[in-house]
Amino acid sequence: MTLIAKSTGPSHGDMTNSNNERGAFSALALFGLSAMIAASGITTSASAQSEQAYELTPDEQADDCKKLTGRMQVRILDLRDYASRSQSSSVSRGVQSAVTGIFGGTDHGKNPDQQYARDLARLEAYNRQLVAKDCKSFDLKSVLQPKPVRDTPSPTVLPPSKAKAGAAKTP
Repeated sequence: MTLIAKSTGPSHGDMTNSNNERGAFSALALFGLSAMIAASGITTSASAQSEQAYELTPDEQADDCKKLTGRMQVRILDLRDYASRSQSSSVSRGVQSAVTGIFGGTDHGKNPDQQYARDLARLEAYNRQLVAKDCKSFDLKSVLQPKPVRDTPSPTVLPPSKAKAGAAKTP
C-alpha cells in the first residue's frame, strides 16, 4: 500500500510562480506609469501648438453671414459653460493616453483644454470673417459667459459700415 501525502500549504514551485506574477505585475505597473508620464509630455507640447490662429477653409471663407452666424451660435452654445463644467482629472487623461497608446483608440477627450483653445480660435476666425464681410459680429467675451441653454447667442456688434455711419451722424 502506497500513501500519497497531500500538502496543505504552497509548495516551493507555487512560491516561485507567485513571485514571478508579482514581478510581472510590478513591471506592468511601471510600464503604465512610464506611459502616463510620456503621454502627459506629449499633451503639454500639443497644447503649446494649439495656440496658433485658426485658418478658415475655402468653404468657410465662401459662407455667407447667415451660415457663419449659425456655425458660431452652435459652437458658442457648446463652449459657453466650459469653465463651470467639471473636467476629468489629469490622472484619468494620463491613463486614457497610456491605454490609447497601447491598445489604440480615439484621442477625443484626452485634452479638453487643448480642444477648447482650438474651438475658441475657430470662433475668433469666424468672427473676423463676419467683420470682413461687413456682417454683425459677436462680442465673444460676453456670449461665452455661462447662460441658460435656451438663451441663443446672437450677434450684437454692428458691421463696420453701419458703425461708421452711426458715428458720422453723432454731433
